[in-house]
Amino acid sequence: HRDKQHTHIHLYINRIDFNGTAYNDSFIGKRSQQAAEKVAEQYQLTTVRRLQIEKEFNLKDIRAEIKRRHDITMKNFKPKSFDQYIKAMEANKVKVIPCINKANKLQGFRFEFDGYNLKGSEIHRSMSGGNIGKAMAAQVGVKPFLKENEQLKMAGKAVQLSNRMVVSITKHV
Repeated sequence: HRDKQHTHIHLYINRIDFNGTAYNDSFIGKRSQQAAEKVAEQYQLTTVRRLQIEKEFNLKDIRAEIKRRHDITMKNFKPKSFDQYIKAMEANKVKVIPCINKANKLQGFRFEFDGYNLKGSEIHRSMSGGNIGKAMAAQVGVKPFLKENEQLKMAGKAVQLSNRMVVSITKHV
């Protein structure tokens, strides 16, 4: 149906046969996906898999450019805190948006560049919040890094690092 911007299909499947016995539903998700793809091909519709591949291909250059700018920032600016990192990335024309959870702790970052807004882990695995922290802590040492990043001023409020991020950085370095 077409109640969204794209045409899509819902499959409703009966698991019970005429004798009241349930069919084996092992791999039902995979089988449903295959059936939906056959119907999509038959009616010349675009599949989710095809959209994902196209999106991945279209974002390849953007992701590579953001990663390149991240690498330049880490190498040339050598930030000692997340605040310094954000300012250095903005100097490289990449807006860094902190992701803060309900517990008011820093979870990670989103990166905005050239009209695109991507999670750090979507760009490259080294650009997750924890991995950026690990890279900075490796340069300056764990104690100075954690002291510098004990309480961050982000999005107009004081924010702390998530416990998971602190443990990850400490273990790594």
